[in-house]
Amino acid sequence: QERRPSGTDAGHVSNPQRTRGSLPPCAMATLVGRGRRVPGGVQSSVSWASSVVVQDEELVPPRGGVAGAATSVALISGFLVGYSICVPDSCGDLIPVVFEWCNSDWRSDCLVSLVCQGLINASLFAGAALGALLVGRQELRVKGPRLQIVISDVLFVLGSLACCSAQGLGRVVLGRLISGVGLGIAAVAAPIYVTEISARERRAARTALHGVFVAVGMLVAIAAGLHQEPPPTPEHKLLNGINLWYWRYLLGFPAIPALLQAALFHWAVPIDPASWLMQRGCVKEARHLLYLTYGVRLPWTPAGGAASSFAAAAAAAAGGAFGERGGEVTLAVSGALATDLSLRFSSE
Repeated sequence: QERRPSGTDAGHVSNPQRTRGSLPPCAMATLVGRGRRVPGGVQSSVSWASSVVVQDEELVPPRGGVAGAATSVALISGFLVGYSICVPDSCGDLIPVVFEWCNSDWRSDCLVSLVCQGLINASLFAGAALGALLVGRQELRVKGPRLQIVISDVLFVLGSLACCSAQGLGRVVLGRLISGVGLGIAAVAAPIYVTEISARERRAARTALHGVFVAVGMLVAIAAGLHQEPPPTPEHKLLNGINLWYWRYLLGFPAIPALLQAALFHWAVPIDPASWLMQRGCVKEARHLLYLTYGVRLPWTPAGGAASSFAAAAAAAAGGAFGERGGEVTLAVSGALATDLSLRFSSE
């Protein structure tokens, strides 16, 4: 017969002094699912509030919720990865004609042109290899996957602007190299973020969506260039109309979704994974996030609103990445937005 530890019954957790401050989020979620008493909240950051009894039923995380919103924003990185890889296939033959790499206003298949096009493609993958290596560096690893994605968005914007304003080979190669660094960071950080922010029951499906959006980005990059004409023949030597400038739009387009993603992550959804919050010592914020991830209403009301801790955690992360002033700005701007977001999700 299994012996139960002394001081333990069906409705209480033994040794509360040991449990308080040492209960990991995974244990908290397990207690909620089994119908045991769970800590009701935090008062003055160290004391427990009254316990809350949860019905003995299996928790099924909602399809949307705070984790679904964060995942949707992170999937933009998959789109940027796929688009950046395939966009040269849509405009690579017209760039040599515009810059006259073959000393001709219609040829694009000479040796010099082929070498230049190879450099444009290779620079992206060289930058991607560098970006993937940088993610493992301590300076970037401590920022967490959300801020890593924001950094990759900044690189995508800079690279796209450099490409669309290029007047020669050097600027195009430089822009693709910068975009490649962002690609390497996003290709590593985005799947990690989606995996860690999602509930265990939704994790596999949401992580697979990253690969789906990579394919969607490739499809959009190819489809966007279908209405362009092929390089001119000797009978039609001059480029005209959309063929003169549309390639700049194709190379500069990633700046738009990158800016959108960075803005959403910085202001609308400033939420980091619970595991990363635990590593930073933000136990209360990690507990809040787990409640919201599983669609459980917060059994306590923290001072300043249900999402004040998320705003504070975002400010701490921004302060580490961009200095003290960056943390102050993030706390001031994201506080109201995150409060509305978390209260809305917690009521679903």
